[in-house]
Amino acid sequence: MGEYNDVVVTKIFDGEVIAASGSTSSVAIDLGSVTQRGTTGLQVYVSGDGTAQFDYTVSNHDDDFITPSGVSPIATGVTKTSGPGSDGKDAYSFEVIIHRFMKIKVTETGTSDSITITAYLATN
Repeated sequence: MGEYNDVVVTKIFDGEVIAASGSTSSVAIDLGSVTQRGTTGLQVYVSGDGTAQFDYTVSNHDDDFITPSGVSPIATGVTKTSGPGSDGKDAYSFEVIIHRFMKIKVTETGTSDSITITAYLATN
């Protein structure tokens, strides 16, 4: 068995308001210090009357972030009543195409109401 790094958890959004039809991206997460082994975890808290979609973008030079071809969104249709407790709290796992940097992008897709996002990203 190989050597494993600890799981690193980063708060990437903290009560960030996203207007109807708007989007925002997290700061760049430097994946150079993690193994990128297996899946990545995203824990989200959504409030407001809008609908959220979560995607990831990548770059090898901390500039010009793109959504990789053939990659599905992390989550779509997330609302304040999503999740196992119907309270806007949920967790998702996804695999990241190997790159040096990643951002999480959140888009309000409901087009008429804003959302407020708090989210944590776990990498290893």
